[in-house]
Amino acid sequence: MISEASSRPGFITAPADPVGEYPRASRRFESALLHIEVLSAMNIEKLLGGFANVAAILTPLVAVLAYSRFLWERRQKRLRLESYLREQKLFECTGQHSFLHLVATLGMFEADIMDASYRSKVISRNVAVDVAGEPVRIVLEYEPDDLEKELPKRPGRGQF
Repeated sequence: MISEASSRPGFITAPADPVGEYPRASRRFESALLHIEVLSAMNIEKLLGGFANVAAILTPLVAVLAYSRFLWERRQKRLRLESYLREQKLFECTGQHSFLHLVATLGMFEADIMDASYRSKVISRNVAVDVAGEPVRIVLEYEPDDLEKELPKRPGRGQF
């Protein structure tokens, strides 16, 4: 005779006794085993619920951190473009630079340079024309309100 405990998952059937089969487990023992199974299932549910709560808290936190890093990188690219064009404007006669020149010098993509120029208040986008008057390329130029006002903002540089 096979006991009811052996038909339940997680139980191993004992080998047959040569004299007879093992005695059937008492009802009290079976109810205790069932109670342990229910408790372990409840603990797993509580554990999974706890993990779900932690994930619900961490998800927006990670999203805010990722977005703030994205904004910081955009700002750094804009500042790098502005400072390069400012220095070139002070030490060169034209101060106009094409995208190819800026890509090679700053190590940024064209899309990043265009995005930074659109967000900047001091960079103007102009069109360079050939002798026939047709547009050839877009050039960027640093155009502040007053160059003398911009000089003190450059850290580490003495005024001359």
